[in-house]
Amino acid sequence: MNTLTSPLISIIVATYNASACITQALESIINQSFQSWECIVQDGGSKDNTLSVLQKYASLDNRIKYYSEPDKGIFDALNKGIQKAQGQWIYVLGSDDILNPNAFTLINNYLNGENDIVYGKIEIVFPNKSTKIVSPKNIRSIRYMMIANHQSIIMKKALIDKLNGFNDAYKISADFDLVQRAYLLKSKFLEVDVCFAKFSYTGVSSHFSFKKQRDHYLICKRNKANSCPLLYHLFVEGKHILGFLHKKYIQKSI
Repeated sequence: MNTLTSPLISIIVATYNASACITQALESIINQSFQSWECIVQDGGSKDNTLSVLQKYASLDNRIKYYSEPDKGIFDALNKGIQKAQGQWIYVLGSDDILNPNAFTLINNYLNGENDIVYGKIEIVFPNKSTKIVSPKNIRSIRYMMIANHQSIIMKKALIDKLNGFNDAYKISADFDLVQRAYLLKSKFLEVDVCFAKFSYTGVSSHFSFKKQRDHYLICKRNKANSCPLLYHLFVEGKHILGFLHKKYIQKSI
């Protein structure tokens, strides 16, 4: 690949006590077929061996840089990393996720002035090691819900800066808020048939929670994304409550 014609992609990783998993994430970055990247690891002041691992990889590849300081949570850490980024495009990778070795090569032709956000598929890895490829939802669904896992989305840094980054008041769903605001700003989205990464289904945002749904309601209301955010919010919560009760009481009795 001719890296002179490729944009610089800034890969942002937020870590805290991630020594057990950060190695595989960094290895997946170093092993990219696409070479025009930098990786910024924003650590929240880890107490385990994370900083030793980061120091090792930073010495192996000078495109990897790390910083360690207290933060107010993952989205505050990501904002700090984005502020340091030099790339035209921003990609967020979880510290326990694995980047597809050809992901950026496959989307390189789409990282141009015509698109603001490029998004695709993700491979979910469940705790029992089973996997599932998940495709994005219809783009119009962004008025109500996140259309894709954030590890299957890459955004222009200029757009993120214009939107003032993640709103870290939303501790779980700030990624949904950012992407929704980008859509409402009439940014150009492009869906591609590419699986970006293996996503570990263990994080705080992976599972249903009432706090997450409350954040979604507040985001839709604040952004004026749809005409009935409360109705949709109650429908989703009611659906999950019924599912929980069915699983706990009905299935156990069969």
